[in-house]
Amino acid sequence: MTSSDWKIFEKSPEEREEEEMYRACRVAAVSYAAGRLRSSGQIRRKLEQEDFSDAVKERVLHEMAEEGYCKDREICRSLMRVRRGRKAESHLALQKRLERHLVPREIILEELDAYPSDRILAYEYLDSLTDELICAYYSAHGPEEKKKAAARLVRKAAGRGFHYRPVLDWIREQGKYYEDS
Repeated sequence: MTSSDWKIFEKSPEEREEEEMYRACRVAAVSYAAGRLRSSGQIRRKLEQEDFSDAVKERVLHEMAEEGYCKDREICRSLMRVRRGRKAESHLALQKRLERHLVPREIILEELDAYPSDRILAYEYLDSLTDELICAYYSAHGPEEKKKAAARLVRKAAGRGFHYRPVLDWIREQGKYYEDS
C-alpha cells in the first residue's frame, strides 16, 4: 500500500468537524446525566443550551436512551412512590409534576395506568391527615358545623388535586366506623 492510498481513508475537514462536535456533545450529555436521574427531556434541554447541530443532538440522545442514561420510567416510578400517603396527589397533579421534569407524555400516561386510582390515593391522603380535621368533623354539633368541617377536608384534598366525591365517600365510610365503635 502506498502513501497515496492512505488519502482515500482520510476524513474531510467537514467530517472531522462533525466528529469533534459529536464527541463534545456526547461528553456534555454524559457528564450531565451520569449518576443522576435525568429524563430525556432534561438532557435535551441541556444540549439545546449548547451550540450543537440538531442532527448531532438527536444522534447523542438516541444513543443515550439505548445505553440507559435517560431515566424517564425511573423518574416516574420514583416520584409516584414518594407521592403516596401524606404526600399523595391525584393523577392529574402527578402528571403535571412529571411534565415539569420533562418526562415524555406517553411514558407518563403508561406509568399512571399502572398506578392506583385517584380514589385510593385520596383515601390514603385523608387517612394520613391530622386527627384535628377529622375530629372536628365528628365532634361538630349541628349541620352547619358539620358542613364547615367537611368543607375543610374537601379543600385540603382539593389542594392535592382530588375531586370532592372521594372525600365525601371517605367521610361516609369513616362515619360508619365511628358509629360502630
